[in-house]
Parts: sequence; C-alpha cells; structure tokens
Amino acid sequence: MLQPRNNLFKIAIPFFSLYIASILIIIIFGYIIKNQKQKEEYEKENKQLISWYQNLDETKNSSNFPSFIKQAQKKIPKILNSQKVTEKIQENIYYNSEGKLPEQPPCVEWNQNNNPVKACYHYTSLINFKVNNSNINIQSEKSDPVFQNFTQYMIDKIKPQLLNKTKHSDENTDNLDIFSKTLIKDLTKDKDDETNDNKDKYSNMLPYLKINNIYIFRKKTGFMLSYPLTGENYETKKRLDYQSRPWYRTTIGKYEDNYYPSDFINEDNSSGLTNLYIDINDKDKSNGIRTLWYKFKTTNNKTTKNEEYILCVDLFFDNSSQLSKQENLHNLLEESIKSGFNLNKNDNNWWIYLLLFSIIPALILSLIYELKIKDILLRRISEHNANNLIQIKLKLENQHYANRNADEEIEFTVEGQTKEINQSEQSTEANWSFNIQSIQVGIKKNQSRTKQREDISKYVFTKKYNLNMSQNKPQYRCIETWKVVLESKSGNIEHQQIGFFVANWNTSNSADIQEGLDIQSIYWEKEYEEYLGIIKEQLREHLLISDENELVAILDTNYSKRQNIPSFITGIDSLRKIISSSECLKQGKIVFSEVETLTELYKRGLVTVNSICTLHFIKKLVENKKLKDFFQTQVNERFLIEYKQDEFRDFYNSLDDESKSELINKSPFQIMVYQPNINNIVSEQDDFCII
Repeated sequence: MLQPRNNLFKIAIPFFSLYIASILIIIIFGYIIKNQKQKEEYEKENKQLISWYQNLDETKNSSNFPSFIKQAQKKIPKILNSQKVTEKIQENIYYNSEGKLPEQPPCVEWNQNNNPVKACYHYTSLINFKVNNSNINIQSEKSDPVFQNFTQYMIDKIKPQLLNKTKHSDENTDNLDIFSKTLIKDLTKDKDDETNDNKDKYSNMLPYLKINNIYIFRKKTGFMLSYPLTGENYETKKRLDYQSRPWYRTTIGKYEDNYYPSDFINEDNSSGLTNLYIDINDKDKSNGIRTLWYKFKTTNNKTTKNEEYILCVDLFFDNSSQLSKQENLHNLLEESIKSGFNLNKNDNNWWIYLLLFSIIPALILSLIYELKIKDILLRRISEHNANNLIQIKLKLENQHYANRNADEEIEFTVEGQTKEINQSEQSTEANWSFNIQSIQVGIKKNQSRTKQREDISKYVFTKKYNLNMSQNKPQYRCIETWKVVLESKSGNIEHQQIGFFVANWNTSNSADIQEGLDIQSIYWEKEYEEYLGIIKEQLREHLLISDENELVAILDTNYSKRQNIPSFITGIDSLRKIISSSECLKQGKIVFSEVETLTELYKRGLVTVNSICTLHFIKKLVENKKLKDFFQTQVNERFLIEYKQDEFRDFYNSLDDESKSELINKSPFQIMVYQPNINNIVSEQDDFCII
C-alpha cells in the first residue's frame, strides 16, 4: 500500500497519470463531436444526393444547388472577357496525343472516383475530340484567341491558388477536393467583393460537390481545351466523339432527335445544367455527372468571327466521401482532435493543441485529487483492504502510572533497525538519549545466487521519568510508549518498524483533559516522515476516548473521528449549544456551567446514572445554595470521595439541620476514601463525573 518515494516523485506520478487521463478524455470528447458532425454531414449528404438525382428546378429552395448554379451562370461568361493575353501563353497549351505528361514542373495526384490521376496545373490540355478528324493543325489551335484567353485565365487566376494550397501536400492530401473548392469559389465570387466573408460559403454548404474538369470546345475544328492537363488520353478512347456527349447534345435544341435534357436553361438558351450522365473517364464505377454549359459565338475577332464555342464545367457528387473511407488509428486520432478543438482540416499542429490543452484539465484534476480524493482513497484503502495488504498500526509498548511507592526514576527503552538514521527535529522531538550501532545483514540475490552485505544501523533510545507521587510537585500521572509498524492486516507478519511515540499524562488540574496530554516522537523513519503529524493526532484522539492497546492509522490529512453523541443528550435543548461548540466531547465528557442543566439530564430517566463527586464539589453547592435542588434529583448510586480522615464528618457537622436532612434522607450516598495507587489517580479538583 505504501512505497518509499520522495516528494517530487509523489507529486509527479499522480499528475502524469491524470495528464494521460486528460489526453484520453479530450480524445474521447473529440471523437464524440466527430461522430456527431459526421452524423450531421451524413444527413446533409443524403439530402444532397436526393436533390442531385432529382430535377433540380423542382427542388426550389430545398437545396443549395440552385443558388450555386445560378451564381455560376453569371460568372462563366466573364472568364473569357477579362484577360489580356501574353505572347508566351501558347507554351502553356500542351497537346497530349499519347497520354505523356511533361517531366517538369511536377504534377500532383488526384483520386478521381478511386482512380489515381496525375494533374499538371501549369498547362491546359489540347484534345482532338472529333472522330476521323483529318484536318489537324495543332499550331492553329494553339493560336486560337478563345483558347488563349481561356488558358490565360486559368494560369493567372486559378494556378497560383492551387500551387499555394498544394505546396505542402502529402499522400493524405485530397488534391481533387482542393481543386474543386478553388473552382467553386472562383465561379461564385464577386470580383468587386474580394474581402467578402461569405466567399467560401458554397464550398462549405456543398462539401461533397466536386469539379474535375473545366473545358472549352471549338465546334468548327472538333478540338477541346481542358484544364488542368491530366494523364487521361482521350484520343485513344473508342467512344470519343463530341456529337455523342450530353454537354453537346443539350445545345442543339430541344426539338432535335438527339437532344439531351437540361435544367436551369436561361432565357436566351445560352446556358444550362445537363441531366445526369456517365462520365467518360469512368472505368470500374459509374459516376453521375452533370455539366454546367455556356454556348456562345465570337463577335470581336476577325479570324474566329461567328465561330461557335461551348464552355463546360463537369460537376459530380463525391461518392467516396470521408464518411465511407476506412480510417487508420492515426487518422481517427487526428480527426477526433481537430473536431474537438474545431481546427481547420489542414492544420497539422493538432498534436500540439492536444498536449498543451491537456495540461489544464490535468492541473484541475490534480488539485481535486490532492484536496479531496486522495485522502478519501487512502482512508478507504486503510479501512477496507484485504488481509494480505499492508497497513499502519500503533501498539502500546510500555505503560507506567505514577504512585507513592514508585522508584525515584523509571527508565524507558525503545530499539529498532534502520537503513538510514533520521535525526531531524521532527522525528526526534522527545530528545531521548540514543545509541547507534552499525551492523551488517546478508542478502541473497535470486538471479545470481550470490550473497551481498548491506549496512544496517541498530538504534537504542532511552529516557528516565520520575513517577513518584510523594515529591512536592509531581509532574507526570502516567507515561506510555507506542510503537508504529507496517504489517499485514491480519496482524500475523510485522513488515517494518516506522517509529515510536511517547505519551506524557501530566498532573494538570485543568478541566480540559487534553491539556495534560503531551505526545512526542521518540524516533521516526525518514521515508514516512510526512505521515508523522497525521498519526500523532489520531493517537491523541485515541488516548482521550479509548483504553484499547492498538490503533490502525487512517492516512487522511483531513481525517477527524466523528464524535459519538448519545441521543438522550442531543434531546436536551439547553445542551445543544454546548454540544455544537464543545471540544470536550472528544474526551468523552461534557463540562456543565449550570447545575440546572445537569439535573435536567438526570431526570430524563433514559440511562442509569452513577454519580461520583468530591467534597470540594459539595462545598461549592452549599456556597451557591443549590445543595437541596441537586440532591432532590434521584440517581442509581451516589458516591462521595474524601481525601483525609474524617473530612466528611467535619463538613457534615458544619451544616444546618435542613441541609443535613436533605443530604442524608433525600439522596443516600456512600463515602469512598481515596487511596492513591496505580489504577486510581484523581485530583482534588476533579469535581464531578457521569458514568
């Protein structure tokens, strides 16, 4: 139960344990919040999925999609009308007929519908999107003003944002999600309101909406320019034909045979959102795509005047969302902490928040433990441990009462063994003489089977006390020595001797018994010095109310023995105030200031009262004219103590006839002659007691 340890170690161990517990509490708290957020996101995702597969025009205000689509329709035309094209922009248009990507600059990896795809943000991709297209002039396509304007916008506006957000990316970074949110933000941002706090609101309201491609199609030549450049080789796909694609078929007119339906068609039929169709890149899984399209003709360029173009943005719902991904322990821990502290998903310092913020609850729990829980636990352990555990027990070693026939001095001796002699003032406050002798004991090591010698010190403490009552001013009534040991609760094995106390019962005439009791330590082991004051106080309380020769200590700094107050005492109104303020109850007595209160206690008849009083007390009753009232109260037996021969006779003869009659007839009593001996030490001022 008790292990030797220094103060720092005793403080560090519970704090470190509570620090670990605080970390676990924060993780659990974060995990609960994470699950709640996931539940909310799951419900939100379900609503979005339902609306995604519906006719979005009919959802009205039940979804955030309509608002996003209408906002994007306003922004798309501005993409091609706001750029000043540079001379070298053609270098950023890459023709990828064989599916090979440039070695530099490096590309990032997308997880597109569970298929890894390389994406290069420095280039747009030029693609031949026409079956059996024999009229191919790559340089002419790169010189197309609309293609150059589109490329200029992507390189100047979109690429810097993407490179900044992905420069610290790793294998856990969702680069496709970053690309999607960047495009969503750009398509819904008001140019004149760059500092608007709501500029990311659609990314937050539609967290699972993805954009994997934005492209522009030139109908005259069948070429498409797409951003970003990816490792997808469209020209090798057998089904490649722009005339079969839904985003093209929806622009030919609703009355044509090959027409593909769209929602959100504006008044001049220049923009809309296609119904669902399967993405051309899908291999293993079918992913529902909707394309936001904008059809226009050039009017201000001589070389491409009246040519028809279609600007498209492919939208899809990410069905490989975070809710359906398997998480390892590290990711689960990371997401729980980020949820608990409401951190940004890209914040990599989550573990610092965890370690630092765990200190606060650890300190609070440590204070609660030290101030409240520790003492309670120690008390419970001491009171209820099994027999094979260790406890602290105090045992009476020697006890000598003062008497008239005692020798002039009696010598008391205590002895024991220790590994380290402790000579601090607290542990040797009784100032006994001592002798120390070094000895050696053999210790057998189980592993090596070799014997080693360990130094042990043997100590002997002695002191002489004069317990002769015949001296002019006797100092002591009784001297007791108590040994404190660690032993099994069964008491069969003594494990270790902790120290010794000496209890001096002095010859004080005070009504307060504890003023005459002085307890000091003779010797105390250094390892257990912090418990010295606690155990000494419990020994004091034990000696004041008990005659038992053994005491089991309770290691609780706030421990105090509950006062056992009989119910017949608490029922007397005049005693309630005395009981609430009296310290004498710890000594098993109540000091009365009024005889009337005492007589009221006698009259209750709930207990048997044996009255013992000295002649000194009787004289006080006569002086205060209360002798008659006092002796009218009946008791079981009454005893009077006299200290000198014929002392009561002389007192009786001095009384008037009425007092004599009251004393003899109303309350018979017996006279006890005080005989000093080892079992009977009563002062002349000990006036009255109840047994």
